[in-house]
Amino acid sequence: MTTEVEATDELITSDPVEEGEQTTTAENEGQNVQSDADKAAKALQRRVDRLTREKYQLRAENEQLRTPKQQADEENKEHLTEDEVENRAQVRAREIAELKQIEQHCNAVFDKGVKANKDFAKTFQGLVSEIGDPFDSKGKPSNTMAAILDAEEPHKLIQYLADNPDLASELADLPASKQIRRIVQIEKEMGEENKPQKSNAPAPAKPVNAGATASAKDPATMTDKEFAEWRKADIKKRNGR
Repeated sequence: MTTEVEATDELITSDPVEEGEQTTTAENEGQNVQSDADKAAKALQRRVDRLTREKYQLRAENEQLRTPKQQADEENKEHLTEDEVENRAQVRAREIAELKQIEQHCNAVFDKGVKANKDFAKTFQGLVSEIGDPFDSKGKPSNTMAAILDAEEPHKLIQYLADNPDLASELADLPASKQIRRIVQIEKEMGEENKPQKSNAPAPAKPVNAGATASAKDPATMTDKEFAEWRKADIKKRNGR
């Protein structure tokens, strides 16, 4: 009987939860739910926009397939000369070789991504949900994917874009001619974020060098001609390493 009384006393004397704490917890949970709902709504809207864009692109491609010129090409397939057959075979061989190089490059990028992040495959799928199909049925990359693969460190760019879906969606919406330039800007932003914080101590004075040249121009401010020349030099430099 004494044991029952003690147990009852413990239940009665246990500290009640403060009303203010309950309110704060409920408010925090409500904010988290609202934040998750906003993110889900934005992601859904981006997906709808992408699917709509792909629908109209597919419709345009189908219309092109019905042009008189292409119909005439189909009708003339059986009347190719030996030289034309040989030329087509050579073109196909070059395409296969190019696709093989792309495959090898993609495998190398994926391997680096997995080494940096064991969930890189999941990360890549997140990016695909924003930019659309990265490859066509033949294995050729889309314009957006080709621009990403041409970056200095594609696996880091993929991770960055996956972590910033709005930025990935913006990139996918750009014309192919502007995507590479935008990626150069994004890479610059990535580099700025990864820089260590500067010390407040004054920098030591640098000696004046009469032969010093002006710093390189920011690619984002270059003209189309300057950017094309800079891009060629950059690719040449990378391939020579």
